[in-house]
Amino acid sequence: MKNILILCCLLVFFWRCNSSTDKVEEAENKDTTLVEKQNSEKKTDAKWICIPGKSVGKIDSSATEASLIAEYGKDEVLRDSISLGEGEYTIGTRLFPNTKNEISILWRDAQKMEQPDNITIRNGSSDWKTKQGVCVGMTLDELHKLNQGNFELYGFGWDYAGTIADWNGGKLGENHVIGVQFRLQLLPTAEYNDPKFAEILGSKTFPSDNKLFAEMELQIEKMTILFKY
Repeated sequence: MKNILILCCLLVFFWRCNSSTDKVEEAENKDTTLVEKQNSEKKTDAKWICIPGKSVGKIDSSATEASLIAEYGKDEVLRDSISLGEGEYTIGTRLFPNTKNEISILWRDAQKMEQPDNITIRNGSSDWKTKQGVCVGMTLDELHKLNQGNFELYGFGWDYAGTIADWNGGKLGENHVIGVQFRLQLLPTAEYNDPKFAEILGSKTFPSDNKLFAEMELQIEKMTILFKY
């Protein structure tokens, strides 16, 4: 009887050891899978990362329309008329036309379609974003958090309405130099027909924490990467 009891205890002991080992291995496998997934996501995300002044995904200052065709295929590259604002247009290139990730490219050499001057992203559902997370469709509050403070933007009612003029020494000013590396335009998603909004109309700049901007429910409408040479 005593021997049977000892044998049972040994069996329980070995069963618990094996069970613990299985759980440890299962946890390790889950951790490995999670790390692999995160690394995979990072690799995937890299092709959509914008670095103000330098690059948009794989497109850097050495890019040409011909190199885009070689990289992405003829069907993904379209030469087209691109809006400059204020009713003006020029010839440029649309990459990934008519998709959520479409971008518009203007060239320094518009004859040879070489050396990107600037690249604009307009679709709020696109995958493009800066390393710091700035992207089209981002709200005013989200932008405040990334900048760790308010900033200055132009008033509404003209072509450059809602364009950021100055980061006011905020965090985003370190990597998103306005007018040199970067241009950002916010537009309202709510109606602003009330006469009270008249005070934030026009080409003057206003602090982004103005309560009227909050009521307008501003979102990033357009993000432009400017290339430095």
